[in-house]
Amino acid sequence: MSRTLANQLLKSGTSVGANCSEAQSAQSKRDFISKYEIALKEARETKYWLEVIIEAEVVSLEKFKYLMQ
Repeated sequence: MSRTLANQLLKSGTSVGANCSEAQSAQSKRDFISKYEIALKEARETKYWLEVIIEAEVVSLEKFKYLMQ
């Protein structure tokens, strides 16, 4: 179970940076906004996975306290 959760966290967490990076070469203002909106959704998903990992007691809140802010 913890491996599955870690994989989900890794995928969503790295997607945030990838979408922000991609936005830097957007073809239009609309494209730029779209990519940052996707990054925001991925950031929310990442926060969700952090919460699940904490609730499942895979990692303590104390270890993820900084990330949760």
